Amino acid sequence: MLFGGPADWSMGVNISNIGTKMSYSDTGTPYFLPTELKLGSAVTFIGNESKLTLALDLNKLLIPTQPIYSPDGKIISGKNPDRSVPAGIFGSFNDAPGGFSEEAREIGLSTGLELLFKDRLVFRAGYNYQDAQKGDGSYFTLGAGFRYQIYSIDLSYLATAERSNPLANTLRFGLAVNFLPRKGK
Repeated sequence: MLFGGPADWSMGVNISNIGTKMSYSDTGTPYFLPTELKLGSAVTFIGNESKLTLALDLNKLLIPTQPIYSPDGKIISGKNPDRSVPAGIFGSFNDAPGGFSEEAREIGLSTGLELLFKDRLVFRAGYNYQDAQKGDGSYFTLGAGFRYQIYSIDLSYLATAERSNPLANTLRFGLAVNFLPRKGK
């Protein structure tokens, strides 16, 4: 129960892309995989004919932050990024040249809401934020869907003001089949 009505609360943790460094040529420099930590939570308010879900995710790359170098190649601020994968993952929380404020800017934020009406119609909206100096992947999304028995059709639109974003003004379409029956159906 939440705010006087039934609700479901969920949370999750995901660490993805853990692996050895990768080189793009036989003689090239090995690079870290984009190891990422995601923490998320959602709450669903359950009404008589509808459900409203609010979600929030925090994302952080677990790779070394590039230090600031002098013209002769010496590190002025930050830490040496040439380290092992485990040291890169654990060190990614305190290696930014700008200190804690720069580490905080490395955390991305995604939020969204979904309205499910009569277990058939779905309306969605979301926002993804990344600092301009740490990826600059900020955009809005809008979506709608329709469910019928085991089938669902979804449509979404990604809107961004950045023309350089390769996903700018992307329209996505999805068709899914759920072979497992839903609870209560």
